[in-house]
Amino acid sequence: MKYTGRTTYSLENLRTFQQVSAVIRGRRASLLSRGSYAAAGILFAAIALWGLLSLPGSEGADWFWNLVIAALGAWMAFQMLLTAVTYFTYFARRALRSIPADAHENFFSFEDRHVVVSNRTKSWSFRYGDMVDTVYETQGCFLLFIGWRNGYVLEKSGLEGGDVDGL
Repeated sequence: MKYTGRTTYSLENLRTFQQVSAVIRGRRASLLSRGSYAAAGILFAAIALWGLLSLPGSEGADWFWNLVIAALGAWMAFQMLLTAVTYFTYFARRALRSIPADAHENFFSFEDRHVVVSNRTKSWSFRYGDMVDTVYETQGCFLLFIGWRNGYVLEKSGLEGGDVDGL
């Protein structure tokens, strides 16, 4: 029986991909990555605070540059801390923006020895052993990983030619 499938990439399924990718990477590596954004945010907040505390005693150009340092530090602190808090959503949005609009929908054809993945612009053929390092199943999709960063999302609702258990 030949299986085919279809997925339309969305923020939700790419967020799931990011979360599972973090599991594959390992808890420690994921916490270090996410923590680096938090640490950078704290560092920039300290720079902003330094700039603000330096304002009262400064004059002229020094006052202006202390204000610029405070404002930029506050902006960067906000960005870094926001990224740390919304880590998976941030990278899912980034991934979705990096996919051309005409490539948001992928089609899968599972053959005997390989899978063909295509969209409106390109087509790839991968031997199963070369393509899939790790396969994860969630409630709504299969995640086919190539390494811990790259891969494909196959929505279960888009599967045709058989049932989920048979795949």
